[in-house]
Amino acid sequence: MYDYRVAYTRFRCSAHCLFIEEGRYCNIPRDDRKCKLCTMGVVEDEFHFLCVCPLYTDLRESLLPAYLYKNPLRTKMISVLKSTNVSTQNTLAKYIFIAFKVRNRTVNV
Repeated sequence: MYDYRVAYTRFRCSAHCLFIEEGRYCNIPRDDRKCKLCTMGVVEDEFHFLCVCPLYTDLRESLLPAYLYKNPLRTKMISVLKSTNVSTQNTLAKYIFIAFKVRNRTVNV
């Protein structure tokens, strides 16, 4: 559970390894920080990671509420991230932790 909370906190603080942040430190223009793990051709940001990227579809469908990824919107993501419901926070933390593990395995292959 501790690892889940650390992953969740890093995600919320943008202290993570998504290309939206890594590219920032390499002076890559924001629009060029595309997800390298899918063919959607969009920026790999928190919204893409949490709600859209096909790499995490199975994980997303098994852990997250359907309203978040069925017709995904940034406003829905923000409301979930702002939730004070402990169960929601724990589930989201678990998803973020596992999804980053999947991402790291995929990137390092």
